[in-house]
Amino acid sequence: MKVFMISRGYPTPDYKIYGIFEMDQARALAKAGIEVIYLSIDLRSIRRKRKLGYEYFEKDGVKVYSLAWPIGNIPKKIFYKIGEIALNKLYKKAVAKEGRPDIMHAYFTDYGYLCAKIAKKEDIPFVITEPNSHINVKNIEPNLKAAAEFAYNNADRLITVSPDFQRKVLEKFGVESSVITILPDLDIFDYRYKEKDDAEFKIVSTGRLSKLKGMAELIEAFNEAFSNQNEVKLKIFGGGPEEENLRNLIKNLGLEDRIELMGMVERDLIAAEYSDADLFCLYSHMETFGLAYLEALASGLPVISSRCGGPEHLINEENGILINLFDKEEFVSALKYMKNNIKRYDKKKISQDTKRDFSVENITNGLINIYERVINDEF
Repeated sequence: MKVFMISRGYPTPDYKIYGIFEMDQARALAKAGIEVIYLSIDLRSIRRKRKLGYEYFEKDGVKVYSLAWPIGNIPKKIFYKIGEIALNKLYKKAVAKEGRPDIMHAYFTDYGYLCAKIAKKEDIPFVITEPNSHINVKNIEPNLKAAAEFAYNNADRLITVSPDFQRKVLEKFGVESSVITILPDLDIFDYRYKEKDDAEFKIVSTGRLSKLKGMAELIEAFNEAFSNQNEVKLKIFGGGPEEENLRNLIKNLGLEDRIELMGMVERDLIAAEYSDADLFCLYSHMETFGLAYLEALASGLPVISSRCGGPEHLINEENGILINLFDKEEFVSALKYMKNNIKRYDKKKISQDTKRDFSVENITNGLINIYERVINDEF
């Protein structure tokens, strides 16, 4: 089976997580014996350092055809016109060398829309995986909503990344979908037994430093729950526009020696910190899936999460606590409970269950099954 995977880009040393969902899945499919041709349409601004123009290379069994044009943040209608031109050029190059695909697979709304355009014209079956959090909001931006409607209704199968998101897409667009999660790379996230000082309690969180990730609420709840408990520490990993505001908040609360903003760091450093932590907490306002939660669970960490549309299916009474958004009292209570009852959670079992349920093999086999059913017109 030959698959053309349509992506926004691919990971590079400068942007390690850009296109990571798509590339991780492409590698896993190639390892499973699928011929994967990866079409990367990178339309980020000139400020994003990467090789511009056309590029071809092969890595980990995946053939990558890339076209990078420095377009940047432009109106959606213009973006789609330029994107369609770019994808057509790249598609023709790939077909000339590789032949026609059996199926096409796009990730995210914008690239699903572009894929729908060319797949219809070329009469090729295609699927879309939708993890876009901007679809998981009350008022979707009109041009994005129109693109989603076109893409979803023309796809041979839509894939959503969590049961809650599946329900919301059905309500908003009237389109049935299959649930297959984003493929998590959990190899470096594992339970590692360590002798710990019971006097210390370490909390970790990872996410973009934006208002939607709820880091300010986490800091405020931490302060209220543990105001006089110097043994409780918090490390937050990630970068973003709220960094300065969060640093000021930490300073104003007098928590500089107890809360650290770690910035954007390598995943292996995050994994090492998780192995030395007691609890993961993320108070995100909106998710479609929640990779950060999975990485924490794979490390054996119990989780406190908000009910935000993505992680609800990941968290149960054996591995964490779900709390309502914008209920500070509940958030503070959950933090206190976890500190006082952390030994009730079997960290080794949390890790084992997570790695079993979200293994590369399970997710990749599920996706291959979707491909086969689409090709055989079984939906």
